[in-house]
Amino acid sequence: MKKLVLLWISTFFLASLSFIIAAKFVLIPLWFANVFVSVYLIRLRKKINNYFCMFLYSFSAIFLASYFFDHFQPLKYKILLSMIAALQAILFIWAYYYLAKYILRLKFRRAVLLTLPNTASTIVAALIFACVFQYGSGFNNFLDYALEQLSTGLALVSLLYGIHKYKEIKWYDYIILLGFVVFQFIAVKSVVLQNAFFLPFAALYFCIRYNFIRFSFVLGLLTLGCSIVVAVPIMNPIWFDEQINNNPILGDFRVRYISLVIIFIFFSELQQISKSLYLYVANIAYKDLLTDLKNRHYMKKKILNSDYNPKNGAILLIDIDDFKKINDTHGHYTGDMVIQHISKILKSCICSPNIIFRWGGEEFLILLNQVEDQRLKQICHQIVQKIQQTPYYDQDITIDCTISVGVARFEQLHLKNYAVIIDEADKMLYQVKSSGKNNFKLSETMYR
Repeated sequence: MKKLVLLWISTFFLASLSFIIAAKFVLIPLWFANVFVSVYLIRLRKKINNYFCMFLYSFSAIFLASYFFDHFQPLKYKILLSMIAALQAILFIWAYYYLAKYILRLKFRRAVLLTLPNTASTIVAALIFACVFQYGSGFNNFLDYALEQLSTGLALVSLLYGIHKYKEIKWYDYIILLGFVVFQFIAVKSVVLQNAFFLPFAALYFCIRYNFIRFSFVLGLLTLGCSIVVAVPIMNPIWFDEQINNNPILGDFRVRYISLVIIFIFFSELQQISKSLYLYVANIAYKDLLTDLKNRHYMKKKILNSDYNPKNGAILLIDIDDFKKINDTHGHYTGDMVIQHISKILKSCICSPNIIFRWGGEEFLILLNQVEDQRLKQICHQIVQKIQQTPYYDQDITIDCTISVGVARFEQLHLKNYAVIIDEADKMLYQVKSSGKNNFKLSETMYR
Protein backbone atom coordinates (compact mmCIF):
# COMPACT_ATOMS: atom_id res chain seq x y z
CA MET A 1 0.00 0.00 0.00
CA LYS A 2 2.86 2.39 0.80
CA LYS A 3 4.28 1.92 -2.71
CA LEU A 4 0.90 2.71 -4.30
CA VAL A 5 0.57 5.87 -2.22
CA LEU A 6 4.11 6.93 -3.11
CA LEU A 7 3.43 6.27 -6.82
CA TRP A 8 0.23 8.34 -6.68
CA ILE A 9 2.05 11.26 -5.06
CA SER A 10 4.89 11.01 -7.60
CA THR A 11 2.42 10.98 -10.50
CA PHE A 12 0.59 13.97 -9.06
CA PHE A 13 3.91 15.81 -8.64
CA LEU A 14 5.06 15.12 -12.23
CA ALA A 15 1.71 16.17 -13.68
CA SER A 16 1.71 19.32 -11.52
CA LEU A 17 5.23 20.15 -12.66
CA SER A 18 4.17 19.86 -16.31
CA PHE A 19 1.20 22.19 -15.73
CA ILE A 20 3.38 24.71 -13.88
CA ILE A 21 5.84 24.72 -16.79
CA ALA A 22 2.91 25.05 -19.19
CA ALA A 23 1.87 28.29 -17.50
CA LYS A 24 4.59 29.97 -19.58
CA PHE A 25 3.78 28.25 -22.87
CA VAL A 26 0.86 27.66 -25.19
CA LEU A 27 1.24 23.88 -24.96
CA ILE A 28 2.90 21.53 -22.47
CA PRO A 29 6.41 20.85 -23.85
CA LEU A 30 7.16 17.93 -21.52
CA TRP A 31 4.60 15.45 -20.24
CA PHE A 32 5.78 12.47 -18.15
CA ALA A 33 2.84 11.54 -15.94
CA ASN A 34 0.99 8.84 -17.91
CA VAL A 35 4.15 6.97 -18.99
CA PHE A 36 5.57 7.17 -15.46
CA VAL A 37 2.43 5.77 -13.84
CA SER A 38 2.13 3.07 -16.54
CA VAL A 39 5.64 1.71 -15.98
CA TYR A 40 5.28 1.56 -12.21
CA LEU A 41 1.76 0.12 -12.24
CA ILE A 42 3.21 -2.75 -14.29
CA ARG A 43 5.86 -3.23 -11.62
CA LEU A 44 3.18 -3.10 -8.91
CA ARG A 45 0.79 -5.46 -10.70
CA LYS A 46 0.53 -7.65 -7.57
CA LYS A 47 -0.84 -4.66 -5.66
CA ILE A 48 -3.37 -3.52 -8.26
CA ASN A 49 -4.32 -5.53 -11.35
CA ASN A 50 -7.83 -4.37 -12.24
CA TYR A 51 -7.89 -2.09 -15.31
CA PHE A 52 -10.77 0.04 -14.04
CA CYS A 53 -9.02 0.59 -10.70
CA MET A 54 -5.85 1.50 -12.58
CA PHE A 55 -7.82 3.99 -14.67
CA LEU A 56 -9.32 5.69 -11.59
CA TYR A 57 -5.91 5.64 -9.89
CA SER A 58 -4.21 7.39 -12.82
CA PHE A 59 -7.10 9.73 -13.54
CA SER A 60 -7.35 10.98 -9.94
CA ALA A 61 -3.66 11.96 -9.75
CA ILE A 62 -3.60 13.69 -13.14
CA PHE A 63 -6.98 15.41 -12.76
CA LEU A 64 -6.18 16.86 -9.34
CA ALA A 65 -2.89 18.21 -10.68
CA SER A 66 -4.80 19.73 -13.60
CA TYR A 67 -7.51 21.14 -11.30
CA PHE A 68 -5.02 22.97 -9.07
CA PHE A 69 -2.32 24.02 -11.53
CA ASP A 70 -3.86 24.28 -15.03
CA HIS A 71 -5.26 27.80 -15.12
CA PHE A 72 -6.08 27.89 -18.83
CA GLN A 73 -8.52 25.04 -19.52
CA PRO A 74 -12.16 24.97 -18.37
CA LEU A 75 -13.20 22.19 -16.02
CA LYS A 76 -14.74 19.96 -18.71
CA TYR A 77 -11.50 20.09 -20.75
CA LYS A 78 -9.49 19.27 -17.65
CA ILE A 79 -11.65 16.19 -17.13
CA LEU A 80 -11.39 15.14 -20.78
CA LEU A 81 -7.62 15.63 -20.95
CA SER A 82 -7.13 13.71 -17.70
CA MET A 83 -9.34 10.88 -18.98
CA ILE A 84 -7.30 10.67 -22.21
CA ALA A 85 -4.03 10.58 -20.23
CA ALA A 86 -5.39 7.87 -17.88
CA LEU A 87 -6.75 5.90 -20.85
CA GLN A 88 -3.36 6.12 -22.53
CA ALA A 89 -1.77 4.68 -19.38
CA ILE A 90 -4.22 1.77 -19.36
CA LEU A 91 -3.63 1.09 -23.07
CA PHE A 92 0.12 1.08 -22.39
CA ILE A 93 -0.29 -1.48 -19.58
CA TRP A 94 -2.66 -3.68 -21.62
CA ALA A 95 -0.35 -3.63 -24.65
CA TYR A 96 2.63 -4.51 -22.45
CA TYR A 97 0.85 -7.50 -20.89
CA TYR A 98 -0.43 -8.68 -24.27
CA LEU A 99 2.98 -8.48 -25.93
CA ALA A 100 4.79 -10.02 -22.96
CA LYS A 101 2.47 -13.02 -23.22
CA TYR A 102 2.74 -13.63 -26.97
CA ILE A 103 6.31 -12.71 -27.89
CA LEU A 104 8.25 -14.87 -25.43
CA ARG A 105 10.46 -16.30 -28.17
CA LEU A 106 10.91 -13.13 -30.20
CA LYS A 107 14.57 -12.20 -30.61
CA PHE A 108 13.95 -8.51 -29.94
CA ARG A 109 11.54 -9.07 -27.06
CA ARG A 110 12.93 -6.41 -24.72
CA ALA A 111 13.23 -3.80 -27.46
CA VAL A 112 9.63 -4.42 -28.53
CA LEU A 113 8.37 -4.16 -24.95
CA LEU A 114 10.23 -0.89 -24.46
CA THR A 115 8.95 0.76 -27.63
CA LEU A 116 5.71 -0.76 -28.94
CA PRO A 117 3.34 -0.37 -25.91
CA ASN A 118 4.13 3.34 -25.64
CA THR A 119 3.92 3.83 -29.41
CA ALA A 120 0.57 2.02 -29.77
CA SER A 121 -1.05 3.69 -26.75
CA THR A 122 0.18 7.11 -27.88
CA ILE A 123 -1.26 6.73 -31.39
CA VAL A 124 -4.68 5.70 -30.03
CA ALA A 125 -4.69 8.54 -27.48
CA ALA A 126 -3.58 11.02 -30.15
CA LEU A 127 -6.49 9.97 -32.39
CA ILE A 128 -8.93 10.48 -29.51
CA PHE A 129 -7.33 13.84 -28.69
CA ALA A 130 -7.60 15.00 -32.31
CA CYS A 131 -11.27 13.98 -32.50
CA VAL A 132 -12.26 15.59 -29.20
CA PHE A 133 -10.32 18.85 -29.47
CA GLN A 134 -10.97 20.45 -32.83
CA TYR A 135 -8.79 23.56 -32.40
CA GLY A 136 -7.99 23.66 -36.07
CA SER A 137 -6.66 20.92 -38.22
CA GLY A 138 -7.39 17.55 -36.64
CA PHE A 139 -4.37 16.01 -38.33
CA ASN A 140 -2.06 18.65 -36.87
CA ASN A 141 -3.52 18.06 -33.42
CA PHE A 142 -2.89 14.35 -33.88
CA LEU A 143 0.73 14.89 -34.96
CA ASP A 144 1.48 17.34 -32.16
CA TYR A 145 0.11 15.07 -29.45
CA ALA A 146 1.70 11.91 -30.89
CA LEU A 147 5.17 13.37 -31.46
CA GLU A 148 5.31 15.09 -28.06
CA GLN A 149 4.18 11.96 -26.21
CA LEU A 150 6.48 9.65 -28.16
CA SER A 151 9.59 11.81 -27.88
CA THR A 152 9.38 12.13 -24.09
CA GLY A 153 7.58 8.83 -23.44
CA LEU A 154 10.08 6.58 -25.22
CA ALA A 155 12.98 8.29 -23.47
CA LEU A 156 11.31 7.98 -20.07
CA VAL A 157 10.45 4.30 -20.54
CA SER A 158 14.05 3.63 -21.53
CA LEU A 159 15.38 5.52 -18.50
CA LEU A 160 13.03 3.82 -16.02
CA TYR A 161 13.83 0.37 -17.41
CA GLY A 162 17.46 0.62 -16.38
CA ILE A 163 17.35 3.20 -13.58
CA HIS A 164 18.23 0.58 -10.93
CA LYS A 165 21.62 0.20 -12.64
CA TYR A 166 22.59 3.86 -12.31
CA LYS A 167 25.41 3.04 -9.87
CA GLU A 168 27.02 0.75 -12.43
CA ILE A 169 27.61 3.59 -14.89
CA LYS A 170 31.14 4.93 -14.66
CA TRP A 171 31.36 8.43 -13.17
CA TYR A 172 33.31 9.76 -16.13
CA ASP A 173 30.60 8.54 -18.51
CA TYR A 174 28.14 10.81 -16.72
CA ILE A 175 30.56 13.67 -17.47
CA ILE A 176 30.78 12.57 -21.12
CA LEU A 177 26.98 12.45 -21.30
CA LEU A 178 26.74 15.94 -19.87
CA GLY A 179 29.36 17.11 -22.36
CA PHE A 180 27.33 15.79 -25.29
CA VAL A 181 24.19 17.56 -24.01
CA VAL A 182 26.09 20.85 -23.62
CA PHE A 183 27.70 20.46 -27.03
CA GLN A 184 24.28 19.82 -28.63
CA PHE A 185 22.94 22.92 -26.88
CA ILE A 186 25.80 25.05 -28.21
CA ALA A 187 25.37 23.59 -31.72
CA VAL A 188 21.63 24.33 -31.82
CA LYS A 189 22.25 27.96 -30.86
CA SER A 190 24.83 28.28 -33.61
CA VAL A 191 23.67 29.58 -36.98
CA VAL A 192 25.98 27.23 -38.87
CA LEU A 193 25.23 24.06 -36.79
CA GLN A 194 21.59 24.77 -35.93
CA ASN A 195 20.33 21.64 -37.67
CA ALA A 196 23.27 19.43 -36.63
CA PHE A 197 22.42 16.37 -34.54
CA PHE A 198 25.32 14.90 -32.55
CA LEU A 199 23.49 12.60 -30.14
CA PRO A 200 23.77 9.47 -32.36
CA PHE A 201 27.54 9.60 -31.75
CA ALA A 202 26.93 9.66 -28.00
CA ALA A 203 24.39 6.85 -28.26
CA LEU A 204 26.83 4.72 -30.28
CA TYR A 205 29.58 5.27 -27.70
CA PHE A 206 27.37 4.19 -24.78
CA CYS A 207 25.86 1.30 -26.76
CA ILE A 208 29.33 -0.16 -27.28
CA ARG A 209 30.29 0.32 -23.62
CA TYR A 210 27.24 -1.05 -21.81
CA ASN A 211 24.81 -3.95 -21.96
CA PHE A 212 21.14 -3.50 -22.88
CA ILE A 213 19.78 -2.54 -19.45
CA ARG A 214 22.52 -0.04 -18.58
CA PHE A 215 22.45 1.43 -22.07
CA SER A 216 18.68 1.92 -21.86
CA PHE A 217 19.14 4.02 -18.75
CA VAL A 218 21.92 6.12 -20.30
CA LEU A 219 19.99 6.59 -23.57
CA GLY A 220 16.88 7.71 -21.69
CA LEU A 221 18.93 10.11 -19.60
CA LEU A 222 20.66 11.48 -22.68
CA THR A 223 17.48 12.10 -24.69
CA LEU A 224 15.49 13.49 -21.76
CA GLY A 225 18.39 15.74 -20.86
CA CYS A 226 18.44 17.18 -24.36
CA SER A 227 14.66 17.53 -24.40
CA ILE A 228 14.78 19.63 -21.26
CA VAL A 229 18.09 21.49 -21.57
CA VAL A 230 18.10 22.02 -25.33
CA ALA A 231 14.54 21.89 -26.65
CA VAL A 232 12.64 24.10 -24.23
CA PRO A 233 15.04 27.09 -24.16
CA ILE A 234 15.62 27.05 -27.91
CA MET A 235 11.91 26.77 -28.66
CA ASN A 236 10.87 29.57 -26.30
CA PRO A 237 9.70 31.93 -29.07
CA ILE A 238 7.92 29.10 -30.84
CA TRP A 239 5.98 27.85 -27.81
CA PHE A 240 4.17 31.17 -27.66
CA ASP A 241 3.09 30.86 -31.28
CA GLU A 242 -0.54 29.78 -31.66
CA GLN A 243 0.51 28.09 -34.91
CA ILE A 244 2.97 25.85 -33.07
CA ASN A 245 1.46 22.78 -34.76
CA ASN A 246 2.62 24.06 -38.11
CA ASN A 247 6.22 24.68 -37.04
CA PRO A 248 8.57 22.31 -38.88
CA ILE A 249 11.51 22.88 -36.48
CA LEU A 250 9.61 21.45 -33.53
CA GLY A 251 8.33 18.47 -35.51
CA ASP A 252 11.79 17.77 -36.89
CA PHE A 253 13.27 17.94 -33.41
CA ARG A 254 10.79 15.42 -32.00
CA VAL A 255 11.11 13.00 -34.92
CA ARG A 256 14.89 12.93 -34.47
CA TYR A 257 14.63 11.94 -30.84
CA ILE A 258 11.95 9.32 -31.49
CA SER A 259 14.12 7.78 -34.22
CA LEU A 260 17.22 7.91 -32.03
CA VAL A 261 15.61 6.00 -29.16
CA ILE A 262 13.87 3.35 -31.29
CA ILE A 263 16.85 2.64 -33.55
CA PHE A 264 19.40 2.40 -30.74
CA ILE A 265 17.14 0.34 -28.47
CA PHE A 266 16.89 -2.29 -31.21
CA PHE A 267 20.57 -1.91 -32.12
CA SER A 268 21.59 -2.48 -28.49
CA GLU A 269 19.53 -5.66 -28.24
CA LEU A 270 20.94 -6.86 -31.56
CA GLN A 271 24.42 -6.29 -30.16
CA GLN A 272 23.45 -8.20 -26.99
CA ILE A 273 22.13 -11.11 -29.07
CA SER A 274 25.33 -11.17 -31.13
CA LYS A 275 27.45 -11.13 -27.99
CA SER A 276 25.43 -13.97 -26.44
CA LEU A 277 25.76 -15.98 -29.64
CA TYR A 278 29.53 -15.40 -29.68
CA LEU A 279 29.86 -16.51 -26.06
CA TYR A 280 27.74 -19.60 -26.79
CA VAL A 281 29.90 -20.54 -29.77
CA ALA A 282 33.06 -19.86 -27.77
CA ASN A 283 31.70 -22.02 -24.98
CA ILE A 284 31.18 -24.90 -27.40
CA ALA A 285 34.55 -24.36 -29.08
CA TYR A 286 36.60 -24.27 -25.87
CA LYS A 287 34.63 -26.44 -23.46
CA ASP A 288 33.88 -30.15 -23.28
CA LEU A 289 30.11 -30.51 -22.93
CA LEU A 290 30.24 -33.91 -21.19
CA THR A 291 32.48 -32.89 -18.29
CA ASP A 292 32.19 -29.08 -18.41
CA LEU A 293 36.01 -28.94 -18.54
CA LYS A 294 38.09 -26.90 -20.95
CA ASN A 295 39.32 -28.75 -24.05
CA ARG A 296 42.67 -28.86 -25.84
CA HIS A 297 41.71 -25.93 -28.12
CA TYR A 298 41.37 -23.75 -25.05
CA MET A 299 44.86 -24.69 -23.89
CA LYS A 300 46.39 -23.53 -27.15
CA LYS A 301 44.37 -20.31 -26.97
CA LYS A 302 45.57 -19.82 -23.40
CA ILE A 303 49.22 -20.29 -24.36
CA LEU A 304 48.86 -17.92 -27.30
CA ASN A 305 47.72 -15.27 -24.84
CA SER A 306 50.77 -13.14 -24.09
CA ASP A 307 49.47 -12.38 -20.59
CA TYR A 308 49.45 -16.06 -19.62
CA ASN A 309 52.94 -17.16 -18.58
CA PRO A 310 53.02 -20.23 -16.28
CA LYS A 311 56.39 -20.89 -14.64
CA ASN A 312 57.95 -23.69 -12.57
CA GLY A 313 54.99 -25.93 -13.19
CA ALA A 314 54.08 -29.33 -14.61
CA ILE A 315 51.76 -31.02 -17.06
CA LEU A 316 49.95 -34.15 -15.91
CA LEU A 317 48.59 -36.39 -18.66
CA ILE A 318 45.98 -38.77 -17.23
CA ASP A 319 44.43 -41.86 -18.81
CA ILE A 320 41.64 -44.03 -17.37
CA ASP A 321 42.90 -47.60 -17.10
CA ASP A 322 41.09 -50.31 -19.08
CA PHE A 323 38.47 -47.87 -20.31
CA LYS A 324 37.77 -49.93 -23.45
CA LYS A 325 36.83 -52.84 -21.22
CA ILE A 326 34.34 -50.59 -19.37
CA ASN A 327 32.74 -49.54 -22.66
CA ASP A 328 32.59 -53.12 -23.99
CA THR A 329 31.15 -54.52 -20.77
CA HIS A 330 28.71 -51.80 -19.66
CA GLY A 331 28.13 -49.74 -22.80
CA HIS A 332 29.18 -46.30 -23.97
CA TYR A 333 26.63 -44.46 -21.85
CA THR A 334 28.14 -45.93 -18.70
CA GLY A 335 31.57 -45.10 -20.11
CA ASP A 336 30.50 -41.45 -20.40
CA MET A 337 29.26 -41.52 -16.81
CA VAL A 338 32.62 -42.90 -15.67
CA ILE A 339 34.38 -40.03 -17.46
CA GLN A 340 32.09 -37.57 -15.64
CA HIS A 341 32.82 -39.38 -12.38
CA ILE A 342 36.59 -39.07 -12.87
CA SER A 343 36.31 -35.40 -13.87
CA LYS A 344 34.44 -34.57 -10.65
CA ILE A 345 37.17 -36.23 -8.57
CA LEU A 346 39.85 -34.28 -10.45
CA LYS A 347 37.99 -31.02 -9.82
CA SER A 348 37.90 -31.80 -6.10
CA CYS A 349 41.68 -32.35 -6.05
CA ILE A 350 42.78 -29.39 -8.20
CA CYS A 351 42.10 -25.78 -7.28
CA SER A 352 42.44 -22.53 -9.23
CA PRO A 353 44.54 -21.14 -10.90
CA ASN A 354 45.50 -24.64 -12.06
CA ILE A 355 43.47 -25.86 -15.05
CA ILE A 356 41.98 -29.28 -15.89
CA PHE A 357 41.37 -30.17 -19.55
CA ARG A 358 39.42 -32.97 -21.18
CA TRP A 359 42.18 -33.92 -23.58
CA GLY A 360 40.20 -36.41 -25.64
CA GLY A 361 38.53 -39.78 -25.19
CA GLU A 362 39.42 -41.07 -21.72
CA GLU A 363 42.38 -38.70 -21.33
CA PHE A 364 42.66 -35.63 -19.12
CA LEU A 365 45.41 -33.03 -18.84
CA ILE A 366 46.17 -30.92 -15.78
CA LEU A 367 48.31 -27.80 -16.02
CA LEU A 368 49.92 -26.89 -12.71
CA ASN A 369 51.58 -23.53 -12.16
CA GLN A 370 54.21 -22.67 -9.52
CA VAL A 371 54.49 -26.11 -7.92
CA GLU A 372 57.54 -27.60 -6.17
CA ASP A 373 58.61 -31.20 -6.78
CA GLN A 374 57.51 -32.43 -3.36
CA ARG A 375 54.08 -30.83 -3.71
CA LEU A 376 53.81 -32.18 -7.27
CA LYS A 377 54.34 -35.75 -6.03
CA GLN A 378 51.74 -35.23 -3.30
CA ILE A 379 49.17 -34.04 -5.85
CA CYS A 380 49.83 -37.00 -8.16
CA HIS A 381 49.61 -39.48 -5.30
CA GLN A 382 46.41 -37.88 -4.03
CA ILE A 383 44.72 -38.07 -7.42
CA VAL A 384 45.69 -41.70 -8.06
CA GLN A 385 44.70 -42.80 -4.56
CA LYS A 386 41.38 -40.92 -4.44
CA ILE A 387 40.19 -42.31 -7.78
CA GLN A 388 41.17 -45.83 -6.71
CA GLN A 389 39.22 -45.41 -3.46
CA THR A 390 36.12 -43.96 -5.15
CA PRO A 391 34.35 -46.52 -7.38
CA TYR A 392 31.60 -45.50 -9.76
CA TYR A 393 28.11 -46.56 -8.64
CA ASP A 394 25.00 -46.70 -10.82
CA GLN A 395 22.04 -48.70 -9.51
CA ASP A 396 23.37 -52.31 -9.41
CA ILE A 397 26.62 -51.49 -11.20
CA THR A 398 29.88 -50.90 -9.35
CA ILE A 399 32.97 -50.10 -11.38
CA ASP A 400 36.40 -49.83 -9.76
CA CYS A 401 38.34 -47.09 -11.51
CA THR A 402 42.07 -46.46 -11.68
CA ILE A 403 44.21 -44.06 -13.65
CA SER A 404 47.74 -43.74 -14.95
CA VAL A 405 49.53 -40.39 -14.86
CA GLY A 406 52.51 -39.16 -16.83
CA VAL A 407 54.19 -35.97 -15.60
CA ALA A 408 56.51 -33.53 -17.38
CA ARG A 409 57.95 -30.47 -15.64
CA PHE A 410 58.87 -27.07 -17.02
CA GLU A 411 60.47 -23.82 -15.92
CA GLN A 412 58.44 -21.87 -18.44
CA LEU A 413 55.59 -22.94 -20.74
CA HIS A 414 55.20 -21.23 -24.12
CA LEU A 415 54.09 -21.91 -27.66
CA LYS A 416 57.44 -23.32 -28.78
CA ASN A 417 57.80 -25.99 -26.11
CA TYR A 418 54.30 -26.93 -24.99
CA ALA A 419 53.92 -29.70 -27.62
CA VAL A 420 57.29 -31.20 -26.60
CA ILE A 421 56.32 -31.12 -22.92
CA ILE A 422 53.01 -32.85 -23.62
CA ASP A 423 54.85 -35.47 -25.67
CA GLU A 424 57.21 -36.07 -22.74
CA ALA A 425 54.23 -36.48 -20.39
CA ASP A 426 52.75 -38.96 -22.87
CA LYS A 427 55.98 -41.00 -22.77
CA MET A 428 55.84 -41.11 -18.98
CA LEU A 429 52.20 -42.19 -19.20
CA TYR A 430 53.16 -45.04 -21.54
CA GLN A 431 55.81 -46.22 -19.08
CA VAL A 432 53.23 -46.30 -16.27
CA LYS A 433 50.87 -48.32 -18.49
CA SER A 434 53.67 -50.75 -19.31
CA SER A 435 54.63 -51.25 -15.67
CA GLY A 436 51.26 -52.12 -14.16
CA LYS A 437 49.06 -48.98 -14.36
CA ASN A 438 47.37 -47.24 -11.39
CA ASN A 439 50.42 -45.06 -10.72
CA PHE A 440 52.29 -41.96 -11.82
CA LYS A 441 55.74 -41.20 -13.15
CA LEU A 442 57.68 -37.93 -13.27
CA SER A 443 60.05 -37.06 -16.09
CA GLU A 444 63.58 -36.18 -15.01
CA THR A 445 63.85 -33.53 -17.73
CA MET A 446 63.10 -29.92 -16.83
CA TYR A 447 61.95 -28.02 -19.91
CA ARG A 448 62.80 -24.36 -20.40
